[in-house]
Amino acid sequence: MQDLSAIKASLEASPRAWRAEPRLLEQARFRLGEPERDEILALARRLGDRPADSICPDEARLPRTGALLRQVSACVSNGPGFAILEGFPVRALSPGTDRRAAEVAFWASILTVGTPDRQDLAGKRLHHVCRSRPASDLVTTADARAYETDIEIGFHGDGSDALFFLCVNQGKSGGESRLVSAERAFLDVLDRDASLAAALMEPFHFDARSQRADGAATQRAPIAAVHEGRVSFLYKRGYIESAQRFAEIPRLSRIQIAAMDAFDAALNDPRNVLAFRLAPGQILSANNYAILHARTAFEDHEAPERRRLFLRIWATLTEGPPVADAFADTREFSQSWARKNGASIRQPAPGSVC
Repeated sequence: MQDLSAIKASLEASPRAWRAEPRLLEQARFRLGEPERDEILALARRLGDRPADSICPDEARLPRTGALLRQVSACVSNGPGFAILEGFPVRALSPGTDRRAAEVAFWASILTVGTPDRQDLAGKRLHHVCRSRPASDLVTTADARAYETDIEIGFHGDGSDALFFLCVNQGKSGGESRLVSAERAFLDVLDRDASLAAALMEPFHFDARSQRADGAATQRAPIAAVHEGRVSFLYKRGYIESAQRFAEIPRLSRIQIAAMDAFDAALNDPRNVLAFRLAPGQILSANNYAILHARTAFEDHEAPERRRLFLRIWATLTEGPPVADAFADTREFSQSWARKNGASIRQPAPGSVC
């Protein structure tokens, strides 16, 4: 039985359990100066013809950029749980539709603060987040994922300690980013009905979308888990509901549905939601255990070089937060858990030399 009073006290003292205020965006904003941009461009000239994931940490010599990114990492791990880094020279690095130099520079920058992890069964560690398939594929294709479409995506967490999004292009309209503190939302549920908060700490079945290394169709984990004095979260309601398509998975109980409804209401409470539109050259980073993100639907440009594109990396941070043992076997957090506990990582990324 969880001590909900102790959990409440811990969350009330957490800098990540915030209500949305404009000042938060300013407090979590960092900017690359001319020396850092010159350093990044020089690295891209030196390594820009290489596949990004072939570049190892000892090749990512970015002392100025790394110093600033360590401040970003500290903000993500122990501050409000997110940060926005401005001034990445994406226009100079990404002429036309050629993204190779931008990928290399982005990858090398993240190597200064952590280890990029694989994001799918294919082992890809750097993804292009763009419209590459119709939304109907989410129903008809088992491995389709929402980020590959242009639809609205509700609040959810990504994998590993932290996500990093580099905005290359915004798209024509829409595509607004939204952040919410899962810690604050959980506190709101706890204040409303402790039994619903407790239900979120019991196991749920998640659809693995054909992405687990062991081939399992689903995975079992709580939405909220306590570890080393922190409450961490794994929430993808769409995947919890799509797991119900498997006959062997127990039907969701009334209290599980009520608990998710209450959590969703708190997540979408306007008092809790920060909304903004990332501009080209901005990098958003967020703590995947504490901060959930969402995206509004978007309309894209016709011209390929102007279409909405974010580059995405999931990383285990060198100075990152602890990983709850309850998430050790999830496809989202197993790699970070293994790195921090000296365990082996299933299916290393193919072709990696680092």
